[in-house]
Amino acid sequence: MYVRCFISGILVAILLLALPGCKPKEDKADAYASGSAPPDMAQTIRALTRGLQPIAVANVSKPQHIGRRCVVVARTPERRDPPPPPLGMVRLMGPTIVYTAEIHDVSADAIEIKADYPSSDMVKIVAIPKADIQSIHLGE
Repeated sequence: MYVRCFISGILVAILLLALPGCKPKEDKADAYASGSAPPDMAQTIRALTRGLQPIAVANVSKPQHIGRRCVVVARTPERRDPPPPPLGMVRLMGPTIVYTAEIHDVSADAIEIKADYPSSDMVKIVAIPKADIQSIHLGE
């Protein structure tokens, strides 16, 4: 009788310890879709934009800003352009994409940025719609 009570007590203790861990986990992507960036994404963006001046998208102009180094934070596009960009040009962080390049061209509805492929004469040019841009930071 004593053994049966002891085993029943252990089973009850195991159930009490296991039940709180059985709730479904919250999806991190859903948690940050409401607006705030995950802490590691915010730190990465801060590190990439250190020493760069933030500028409004509407203030980016052709003669003054073409050829300047920039970091563009934008929404992730629906499609991906082949060939893949050079290493370090694009960082995909959930619903946000961060481009590190230089301004190639500015039009009324988009900003084109370019980055050189290492050990090659080829460049990757990406057109980013101004409506998707969340922030731009410019270097010298």
